Parts: sequence; structure tokens; C-alpha cells
Amino acid sequence: MKYGEGNTIPKKRGVYPVYGSNGIVSFTERWNNENGIIVGHIGTVGNVVWAEGKHFVTYNGTIIKGISNIVLDKYLYYCLVLKKLEKLKKGGQPFLSISDIENTEIFIPSLKFQEKTSIFFSNFDNLISFHQRKYLKLEQIKKSLLKKMLPNDYKNTPSIRFRGFSESWKQRKLKEVIDITKGEQLNKEKMFHYGLYPVINGGTSPTGYFNKYNQEANTITIAQGGAAGYVDFQQKRFWASSHCYIIYLKNNEKISNKFLFYVLKNKEYIIRQKAYGATIMSVDKESILTLFLSLPIFNEQEKLGKFFFQLDNLITLHQRE
Repeated sequence: MKYGEGNTIPKKRGVYPVYGSNGIVSFTERWNNENGIIVGHIGTVGNVVWAEGKHFVTYNGTIIKGISNIVLDKYLYYCLVLKKLEKLKKGGQPFLSISDIENTEIFIPSLKFQEKTSIFFSNFDNLISFHQRKYLKLEQIKKSLLKKMLPNDYKNTPSIRFRGFSESWKQRKLKEVIDITKGEQLNKEKMFHYGLYPVINGGTSPTGYFNKYNQEANTITIAQGGAAGYVDFQQKRFWASSHCYIIYLKNNEKISNKFLFYVLKNKEYIIRQKAYGATIMSVDKESILTLFLSLPIFNEQEKLGKFFFQLDNLITLHQRE
């Protein structure tokens, strides 16, 4: 074992990744390690990283190599990940010494068993990385398509459209097409950790669960407090609590609910900018109703809503994987 080099990140840029205590921080022209384990001993103390190929390790990282014919580096890496080395940190300025790591006990089986175990978990890591890359790529694609397929307030046609649609989009005031109401207060002692119906309040996830519901499925919600301005689409029946806004279409308005959700989600950053408060942020419904939206004909709304909904399902699939 040995500490990396230098207290600062190398200034000369190159092709070799620079590792600190928490992964890659830059790239440089030279390398001081190849295919090895790096453990953060200053900064993100106890963080264990496997660095592939040639790379440079700063002083914030400890370079670890297994003793030949006793333990394989990749097997040792997985053992150290399980040991949760961050628990060994000590002092006001967290620090993990080489002796702390050397005194950590691990089980060492035969080299053949180590190799099989390492290959198994490496394949598993590769599968996880594949789905993470897919997830991030799809998120980027979705973000780009939302901008191009949903025109802003100053345009009446998007830059990308489905074939067969050519009509101009009509601009409407949000207050002309929707009503906003608040949910009903539900005290925490009445909620469950698991249950039939999620309780939607002012956060980005359910506050808890309840055995009753007060809203139907396929409803748009906006957080009134807490994560003020967060726009969500509830696919199942739920209980809307007191910090939850529920979006209803006004009578005779023929608008696709899923399309409207993506329009509002695309404007979420604007809604969140309207939030106010010193400790707990809040957004009032009047500031939401002042927004404008552009509407195509209903068939195009339906197609856009369905398209982005399917894209979200694909993103969720890779996120879960």
C-alpha cells in the first residue's frame, strides 16, 4: 500500500484520469498506477474505487495492491467494498491511515474461487453500468425532445413534429383551461409505511400510505410547499394532502391530461422560481395560473403525451435495473 502523489491536482492536462478520494477529478499527462484499488484516506474517507487502466492517484487516495499468489486485486476490491472502511475514520479532520486498512481482516479462499467470484461481480457491475449509461442517455434525449417538441411561449409551432400534423399551436392562459385545488390535511399518525393509497403532500415522493383515497388515478399534482413547484403525474388513486395542489381541467376543455402534464413539467423550473419563504418554501396557485401554454389539436396532444409517457416508462425500466 502507498499514498498517491501531490496535494493538488496536476495542472498539465492529458489522457490519464486523475483519481482523488471520490473518483475521477481531472485528466493529466502522466500515470502512477494501473488497474488497481484506490481508497480515500482524506476527503471522502473510506471510499473504495476500482480504477481501470493507467491513471494518476493524488495524495487523497491510497493505492492498494494484493500480494501475488495470495489474493487477486479484483477480489480484494470487492472485499474492501463490503468492509465499509468509512467507519474506521477518526479525528476532527477525518483520516484513514494505511495501518487502519492493513489491520482489516478479510476471508481469503483459493485463487480459483477468488477468480470466479471476481468475474461474477465484474459482470454484474458491467450490467449496472450499462443500465446507468442508458438511463442517463435517455434522460438527456428526453430533455432535448421536450424543448424541441413543445414550443415555448413565443412560438406557435415546435421545431420537431410527428408526421401528418401541420396546424399552428394556439396560445392559451393556464387559468383559462384549468382549476387548482388543495388536498385535505392528513395527520402522520394516521398514515402507514405501506398501504393501498400513497399520500401525496409537498415532497417528491409519498409522505406515507392511507387506506382511503380522495383523488382518482391519472391526475396531475404540484407541490404547494416543501419541494414547492414539483410537478408529478399520479397514475394510481391517491390521497392528496394539504400541501398538494390538484390540477383539474375546466368544463368543456378538451385537453389531453398526459400532454398537459409534460407541458407543466417542462415549465417546472419557472414554477419553482415563483416559490417563496424563509425556511419552508411555498408557491401560490395564482402564480401558476399566470403561465401561458401552447396547445396543438387534440390528436397531436394525445400522440405527444403517449410518446413521452412511453419514454418515461423506458427510463424508469433502466433506472430500476
